[in-house]
Amino acid sequence: MTRVLLLARLCLHEVLGEGPNAKPLTRPVSLCRDALDAASVLYNQVDEGVHRLVMLSNKRIQELELVMEFEKVEECFKEVSSWIENVGRKRLKETINLDDSLEMLLQAQKQFKEFDLIASEYCKRGQEALKKMNQWEDLSFVDVHSYRVKLQTYEDQLEEFCTQLDETRHRVCETVRLYEFFDKVRQAICYTEEDIKSLLGLSPVLDCL
Repeated sequence: MTRVLLLARLCLHEVLGEGPNAKPLTRPVSLCRDALDAASVLYNQVDEGVHRLVMLSNKRIQELELVMEFEKVEECFKEVSSWIENVGRKRLKETINLDDSLEMLLQAQKQFKEFDLIASEYCKRGQEALKKMNQWEDLSFVDVHSYRVKLQTYEDQLEEFCTQLDETRHRVCETVRLYEFFDKVRQAICYTEEDIKSLLGLSPVLDCL
């Protein structure tokens, strides 16, 4: 297009007798100027069209990259979500009613720690996947609404489970500590009773009392 404009300008100069190959005027100068103006308008229109095409192309490329990235991340989300629903929540419910004896509590704590390691790993994987998708929040010119809806669903589920996991971990730990304290108090009371009985048995003064 630039070449066409240059040739048109050169032609105009020649027609006006300003170029090296100047020719006598064979047509009105106004017609040449109109043709040049029309060519300039056409060039600007084409330039704007190319710019819009480039912007649209960039948008489509970004959307394609988003789709590809989301498909990879969604596989991770589906795996994490399935484990939470089929395994994680059930195991957490099992720890709602803890046993009354310290021995059973310690056994439950050991089993929970093994579960906690696995659950924490799933939480970590889900959180890392969410971080990968956070970069798309700044791309306002890309239609990411449908993906954000799905991400919000996964994020809510993950956040709820991780919160419940933290609360259960704290409750199990505090319950074991409380029962250990009660057990020490009970043992101290037992030792004290034995000491008192021993003193009562050895002291004739106390026996008289």
